[in-house]
Amino acid sequence: MTLGTIFGPGVGSVGLYGTGSLVNQTYFEWFVFKESVGQPATPTGGSWDFLTNTGTAPTEWSALSPAVPVNPVWFSTAFVDSRNPTLFTWTEPSKITAGSAAAAVDISFAPIGNVTSTNVQFAIAELATTYLDNFTGDGTTVDFTLTASPHSENTMQVFVNGVYQQKNSFSVVTDVLTFSEAPPLTSTIEVTYY
Repeated sequence: MTLGTIFGPGVGSVGLYGTGSLVNQTYFEWFVFKESVGQPATPTGGSWDFLTNTGTAPTEWSALSPAVPVNPVWFSTAFVDSRNPTLFTWTEPSKITAGSAAAAVDISFAPIGNVTSTNVQFAIAELATTYLDNFTGDGTTVDFTLTASPHSENTMQVFVNGVYQQKNSFSVVTDVLTFSEAPPLTSTIEVTYY
């Protein structure tokens, strides 16, 4: 999304407000929008091209908020990882309920996950920090303590020996990641989240 569209006169890269610092690895949260009378279904699909820094939003969704909406505007977010630019888990859509696209200070929404802010600008600041934790499996340990509490499991990407782990293979309570099965001895575990 262009920052000037919804967050004031500033200019930013399409879709970006946070990046990782590891070589050949970039992580950020991508906002997409949809104008709809009722709550739309959670989006699926979409892709991101890291060579051109542009995204193709899921079908019927847009990377830009509507300039002059007639119906309520909904947004959904996904955590984008440069190693899997077509693998997204989108959040349930939230409605922008007050204000206008030109006055972000008045825009609010129902908080999701661990987000406590109802103002879009403050929520973005709350979500802006991306974490990367690394662990080594010992074949028996299933619980790993993270640096911070993720906003939800949907904001997490977990890899064991470089293989993406499906959401049903782990759970999170506060800052403890629990695998349903212990990662193998000497396996590398990488967890990215916000």
